[in-house]
Amino acid sequence: MSQTNIQRSDALRYGSVTLYIGNDFGSLINVGAIRNMSFEHKAENIEVAFDNVPAIKKFKNGNKASFVFDLAEIDLTTFAYTDAGLVVQTNIAGAPVNITNENLVLDGVVGKALQKKNGNGSVVTGIVVTDDSGATTYILNEDYTVQLGADGYTRIARIAAGDIGDGDTVLVDYTYTPNASKKITFFTGGTKAYNVARIVNVNNEGKEFRIDLENVTNIKPLTTPFQADDGDGIMVCSIELAGTVKEIVDEQSVS
Repeated sequence: MSQTNIQRSDALRYGSVTLYIGNDFGSLINVGAIRNMSFEHKAENIEVAFDNVPAIKKFKNGNKASFVFDLAEIDLTTFAYTDAGLVVQTNIAGAPVNITNENLVLDGVVGKALQKKNGNGSVVTGIVVTDDSGATTYILNEDYTVQLGADGYTRIARIAAGDIGDGDTVLVDYTYTPNASKKITFFTGGTKAYNVARIVNVNNEGKEFRIDLENVTNIKPLTTPFQADDGDGIMVCSIELAGTVKEIVDEQSVS
């Protein structure tokens, strides 16, 4: 016989999470595939004892927390965020690549992103915009503008008073320089930096259970065990980060 029944079915949590890390909440990156994610609240309980009256209970660091996970996508950018201040990431530029006759449909005056971008996130070079026959070359800042998105992709936007019609297809030539590689180097001393993290679980209705943390830093040495050549396993990096809880937001259990 059941002793009770489920009180709040919407409070039953299913599924895993997505983990984001960044310098701030406006520049978060998704760290990708992870395993064994666990969050722990780390408030400290203190007992204050007296000689002639019962002890009292206090606490401190009520917003402290940590979380552990195994990172499956071994990306140096993620390492740079998890060990902020200890490492610096450098992108190594590759050879420039020329792109010709890339199609863009320009609607309104909203910038449309080119398909390729520079590895360093700068505006691509050598931009030439023509009509879809290649016969007419349009003029920068008269017919179109060049923009740089927050994602590092160059965007082309028509100017309403220019010669590119709303909804026209244009051809774009440009040159971009991808990264050939990236590297991280380690400092021997200094002050650790702090980042932010966001842990998000989304249910079938698209509602979030979200934990936002600030002052996040790595508190465990990075361990990356290599796997046997004839095995099926993949390398995972065990990471433990600690920080302070900014807020926990629950959209799933609100009735």
